[in-house]
Amino acid sequence: MKFNRRDLDLELIHSRAFKEAQGIFESPSKSRGRTLGQILDSCIQGQTAEVGLMQLYGHTEDPRKFNDTIDSNGVPTEEKTSTSVEGIHKAINKCNVDKVTSYRIATYPDIVYAFLVTEKTNYDVEYELYDIYNWNGTEFVGSKENKSVDINTDSDYFVLDLPKKYDGDSIAKIFMYHKDKEKAWVKSNKPLKIIDGDKTLAVVSCYDDLMSDFTVSKVMRNYRPNIWLPTYAIWKRSLMKLYDNRFATCNNGIIKLEKELVDA
Repeated sequence: MKFNRRDLDLELIHSRAFKEAQGIFESPSKSRGRTLGQILDSCIQGQTAEVGLMQLYGHTEDPRKFNDTIDSNGVPTEEKTSTSVEGIHKAINKCNVDKVTSYRIATYPDIVYAFLVTEKTNYDVEYELYDIYNWNGTEFVGSKENKSVDINTDSDYFVLDLPKKYDGDSIAKIFMYHKDKEKAWVKSNKPLKIIDGDKTLAVVSCYDDLMSDFTVSKVMRNYRPNIWLPTYAIWKRSLMKLYDNRFATCNNGIIKLEKELVDA
């Protein structure tokens, strides 16, 4: 799925974007100090995706306030755009939060279309579908990646990817990188598997098992709202298996394994 802004109804895009931008600008909590022009630019980027889907792919406008489009099968959809893959991931993480906490919980769609945007001029702007994300009851899951959030592909574990740029205590700080996943993991009652691509780095026991240990639970409670995993204490109590020697030692002593790593 690919289209260019110059091939769409520019007047429609701008009229829809201006109306949306005015509403955002008049709300301090939504405008967050941005000028009307800055908000308008953002709205034009988003509205282009919506108009493209409506003009070229059979979508129609969702009449409900704050919602985007309805696909050709009558299913409501949300549209997100970004000029980078990292930006798409951030947008989907926000969707995960908004789906269960926003003022429109009752109408928030179960499908998100994410588009990569390449801007050459104001009118020569290419939109290419990056992925379609579906709500699995816990979070939005894409078809290309997101192995970390697809609870159906690894039913025995709650899986999270290690961040691309990690330091020695990234396992301990995993929920600082995946802030919106903590509650889902707690509710899942599953061991936490930390991965790097297709490689398992560590498996941490389920939340209830960790909290049954006084020392571990005390540390974890002290580091709310972002859980900090005291990995050395967890490992000493046989509540964690480590599969990667990159984390056998680290500078601040969170993990210091003197025995051989557990066989994968």
